[in-house]
Amino acid sequence: MTTDQELRAGLLDLLGRIGGSRVLVVGDLYLDRYVFGHPSRVSREAPIMVLTEDRQEDRLGGGTAPALALAMLGCEVAICSARVIVRPGLS
Repeated sequence: MTTDQELRAGLLDLLGRIGGSRVLVVGDLYLDRYVFGHPSRVSREAPIMVLTEDRQEDRLGGGTAPALALAMLGCEVAICSARVIVRPGLS
């Protein structure tokens, strides 16, 4: 059986060797938008809170997140995905 220390040592070794590798990331590429705020009232139409927006943050989502992580580890990263245009608020 492998101990936690052995797993950590193996992972650290792998992370140390991965830099310089060429990696192809295949997947969905999108931008996640996070909306932060505070509840201001209860909606009249449904029993839900209405959010008053304080700020928004855009973060890499889908395959873009691991592609960025691999690039930060020193990998040469290529990305492959289908192109789909989605308007904000639609899915």
